[in-house]
Amino acid sequence: MPGELLLMEVVQGEGRTRTSDPRATLHGFRIKTAGSGIITEQIRALDLKQAEQFLRNRYPGATSIQAIKASAKKRRPTNDG
Repeated sequence: MPGELLLMEVVQGEGRTRTSDPRATLHGFRIKTAGSGIITEQIRALDLKQAEQFLRNRYPGATSIQAIKASAKKRRPTNDG
């Protein structure tokens, strides 16, 4: 219907929109959405395919998800005791 807002459920959580795997690397993406324009985001994942799936779950209304070069930031170790 014209003027009707389309709401899509965002699926979040470990294994759906993020990973805590220490082997994960940083991947950069440019996401186009109908309502918000272009979003540039970096996400940790084991590979590009997993990173793209995380972003599809995070932005279900995305019209385009394009891989770009990620920055060289590395994961800092945590001090958990």
